[in-house]
Amino acid sequence: MPNLHNTFINYNKLISLSVARQKRLTSAKQSVETAIKLHFRNDLRIVVPSFYIQGSYKMKTMIVKKDNTYDVDLGVYFFNKPNMEPASLQKNVLKAVKYKTIAGTTHKEKCIRINYQGEFNIDLPVYYLDKNTNISYLATKHGWEISDPKELVEWYFENGGETPQLRRIIKYLKAWCDNHKNKFPSGISLSVWVTNKYSAHKRDDIALYNTLLGIKRYFFWNGVECENPAPPHDDLAGRLTSSQRSRFKSELKVLIEDLDEAIEMKNLPNSIRILRKHFGKRFI
Repeated sequence: MPNLHNTFINYNKLISLSVARQKRLTSAKQSVETAIKLHFRNDLRIVVPSFYIQGSYKMKTMIVKKDNTYDVDLGVYFFNKPNMEPASLQKNVLKAVKYKTIAGTTHKEKCIRINYQGEFNIDLPVYYLDKNTNISYLATKHGWEISDPKELVEWYFENGGETPQLRRIIKYLKAWCDNHKNKFPSGISLSVWVTNKYSAHKRDDIALYNTLLGIKRYFFWNGVECENPAPPHDDLAGRLTSSQRSRFKSELKVLIEDLDEAIEMKNLPNSIRILRKHFGKRFI
């Protein structure tokens, strides 16, 4: 029986950010924060926002995708409700960073995206915190909506997010999704499912297999749904159509079956070959 643990550990290194990339990201982040602060302080002369890096970077589950890029969420936070409409607030963030890169910026529904061509994207969602209710609101093109990414990150770390193996399993599944052309659940959905169903083992291949079995059993009773553990407690997989949910469930079943076969085989190169079709060329 082959031991695929070391293969997965090597895979984790190949899909993770290098030290050099982390330094470039940190430099870009600081430059963006400075530009936004200057715009709000000098041009608008209103309160300067604070910043909170969130999502996969904060949760230590970020991956370099197969196209060699990655995405970062940098929350822009106000601690009083700004005296302007959410879309206008987004537009002012856009104005502050519009010329930061040659690749330009994009005004998306729920954030401003700065494109660093061939490297990474920095997404800038804008929030304000209601001090009376301690509820966080996200600016969208069409108004404010309840959203609390900080609470979600706190939930994650309170429920095992400090565990290196759990984080690696999330990264394996995110890379698996990235290796498919179909629309699959978001990385945050994967993170919640894995956190809830994580099954530890000294070997990553077996831990991944047992965790996936737990997720599959959950789907049997609940369908491909993912309740947000933080406000607004919505379905994080809610944007998927019924056919997309069905396709994801079917692909997950195939992954589990092939992982089981790969673990049970006697020849390591053949085991790797079986799983490479799921995890891509970097699985070596």
